[in-house]
Amino acid sequence: MDLRMPSDTINDAERERIMKIREKVLEHIRQDWAVPVIQESSFTKSSTIEVNWRTILHTGILSQPNETGRIVVVKEFNRVTASKVTDVPARIEKLHEYYRRECGVWRKIGAHPNIVEILGIMDSYDSSLFPAIVMPYYFRRDIRYFIMKNPDTSDKLRAKMMFDVAEGLCYLHKLSPPVIHREIRGSNILVKGENCSLAACIADFGSAKFMYETSYDVSSSTKAGKLDWAAPEQLKEIKNGDSEVTTAVDMWSFACTFLEVLTARNPWHPYLHYQRLLAGHHPTRPDDIHINDMYWSVMKLCWARLPKDRPSSEDVVMYLGQLKLKQA
Repeated sequence: MDLRMPSDTINDAERERIMKIREKVLEHIRQDWAVPVIQESSFTKSSTIEVNWRTILHTGILSQPNETGRIVVVKEFNRVTASKVTDVPARIEKLHEYYRRECGVWRKIGAHPNIVEILGIMDSYDSSLFPAIVMPYYFRRDIRYFIMKNPDTSDKLRAKMMFDVAEGLCYLHKLSPPVIHREIRGSNILVKGENCSLAACIADFGSAKFMYETSYDVSSSTKAGKLDWAAPEQLKEIKNGDSEVTTAVDMWSFACTFLEVLTARNPWHPYLHYQRLLAGHHPTRPDDIHINDMYWSVMKLCWARLPKDRPSSEDVVMYLGQLKLKQA
């Protein structure tokens, strides 16, 4: 399905309906989200750095009046399958609702040092029917990439960056209503700063939802994705469409990401994840890499089978804070 401006393949009535949907969403975002509207003409594309089923990420230079050009990332909506919707304008409306929901989560979050910053939005990028989000470019990229490029990174510094993630989650979970990220994993944690002051930031809120939201499910894409990091109850969500997940899913995924960051590999042994998770297991402690006992104990607490038995993000901040990781 082409997500560019309406083409000659649809009639005038459909085209008008689609453009009214688009303008309604843009008006909603402009009025309710206190971020600048950035003109596409101020962005000079350098390269496309990622393409996935939901978004396309472009990097380049943003040149604003009275400012030195800075490297940014433009997050363009790619495509989402609005299943069982064959009417083109109705499908476009479904997809716009998805995008408005993601922007709504970003708008609610606001600014926090461990959440990726939003610089503004473009009404459209490359004639897309959807707005684009503009973010800073983190040249150190995601935490998994950073660890693989810097294998000598100390365990204490790795744990310190996971402390940053816990603080970001604590902020999200204490909002009213709480925001559940649902896809915490290494590729969604970006690293910023210099060697003496590295920090981790949570990115990608495309699957996030408000804890008490019941009407978020505009398409299957809003359900959590990567199963290696997913909590047991998320398998039920993916299989049955059950949306009764809580902030506890983020804590399970946090532990999986903690293990990923310490080992530079996925938390589960390949091909064993689904069956073992259903059988009541959590990722195993590796026998070829030393894992600090305190770090492992925090992970095990987060892997409690019942969501109510897992520590909160505030608890984890307290546990890790006792280890004085900020001195890493």
